[in-house]
Formats: sequence, structure tokens, C-alpha cells
Amino acid sequence: MVWRRVVPLVAIFAIGALYPFFTFDKMVKPSVQDCTTVDCVTIVAANLRHNKNALIRLARTEAKDADILIITEFPYAATSEQLLSLFPMDGDAQIGLVTDVNLQLGSRIAVISRKPLDDIQLQIESFPTSGVRPRGILKFDYTTTKGNAVKFAAVHPPPPKGSEETTARDAYLKAAGQTFDTKENFVMIGDFNLTPWEPGFETLPGKRAGDPRWRRTWNARNFIERLSIDHALIGDEIGLVETGVLQDVGSDHFPIHLVIYAEADKGQTNSK
Repeated sequence: MVWRRVVPLVAIFAIGALYPFFTFDKMVKPSVQDCTTVDCVTIVAANLRHNKNALIRLARTEAKDADILIITEFPYAATSEQLLSLFPMDGDAQIGLVTDVNLQLGSRIAVISRKPLDDIQLQIESFPTSGVRPRGILKFDYTTTKGNAVKFAAVHPPPPKGSEETTARDAYLKAAGQTFDTKENFVMIGDFNLTPWEPGFETLPGKRAGDPRWRRTWNARNFIERLSIDHALIGDEIGLVETGVLQDVGSDHFPIHLVIYAEADKGQTNSK
């Protein structure tokens, strides 16, 4: 009769474990809008580790048609010239490439855009109370075709391999998001090394673009152990047209893809 005692306990633990999965609500679902009626921007973000071939394979996906491509871990063997040749953008393409050798691998961040970017800066976050090396946050402003301004932060905090790394990750994400007002037109995007069901996710600004429960982004090499740790958080005035995960490009992360539109009533337009 042991099973009569065990089954209820197993059921209770199962319900407790699955409850967050079924109750996640910090997200925005795609709207019914299409890009014939709104000012759309297509964005792709990818963690390519140090795999040069992943950059080549990424160019064979929908990323080649993106307005903004963000690579939160740029391959060491790749160059900005190769990035531009693979993603010519057919316009005034601009590259912001961070290659500080004093930073961790996750701070080799690149962005390439069809339109010029404003205020590109690398915000360095150090963790003096731990042994974790500094990491960078790449920030820039983007002005849409209709003059609507959108603030971006490309992020890649330390992975939570231990208590020090977990504390550093949380401090990094807090620093990346604390300058954003939820009512602003902003996109905070990249490899967060954080699942949506961990406590720290709720404290981040905005809401996740799309439902993380059915499209896991890591580990591309192992279906069973896959998690959703790549995200795009958007402000309340950002509309979501489309979101998804692109095909395997040879990294341990799947690239994420989204189409957004920005409202024009926040007083942040630009005449560019």
C-alpha cells in the first residue's frame, strides 16, 4: 500500500513544479497588426559562441532580412568586415562591434543595422565582491522610418554556474534594466542566462516578447535539456507583430526573431 502514500506526494510535487509553467503572464503576445499599417522593425538576436561557421549559417536564415542584427557573443575568428559582407543590409549599414580583450567572452557583442544608430556605448559592469570578470552591456538608440525613437540594450550576463556567478548575473541584469521606464519605447534583448520562472525575471522592466513555454532557445545540442534563456523584453508602448526562434545555426543557442512597432506619442521622435 506504499503507492497510496507515494502517489499523492508525487502529485503535489509535480503540481508545484509545473504551476509556474502554466501561469506565466509576464509576456506580450503578437498582435493582429501587420506591417502595412504600422512602422515595423525586424530584429534578430543570436549567441554564436566562438563558432565562425555559425555566422555564415546565420546569414542563410531570416536574419539576412533583419533591420537590426544583434550578436551577443561574436565569434573570435570573425571580423566586422565579414559581418558586413554577410549582412550588407542594402542601405546605410552601421556596425557597432565590441572587442575588449579584458572582458569575458560574453562581452564581444556586435550590432549591425540598416539605419544609422545613435549613442552607441558599452556600459561596463564589474563585480568587485566576486571572482567574476567584468561584462559589457551594449546600448544604442534606433530611429524608425517614421521617426519613432527606440532605446536598445543588448545583454549577456555571466552564466549562473555558482553562487558568485548567479549574484553577478542578477546585478548585471538589474544594471541593464534600471535606466528603462516601462512606459518607454525600449527593447532589452539577448542571452539573459535566466529562465522566466526564476524570481529575478519578474523584477526586470517590461514584458517578454512572446511565450517562452513552447520555444526553448538553449541547448540546441540537446532537446531534453533545452531552456528558454534568450529573451526580448519590451516597453508598454512597443507593439509586437511577430516573434519566434530561428533554425539551428551551429551554436548552442537558437537565434530569436521578432517584429515590433513603436508608438510615436512619447516625445522621443527624431528628425533623422
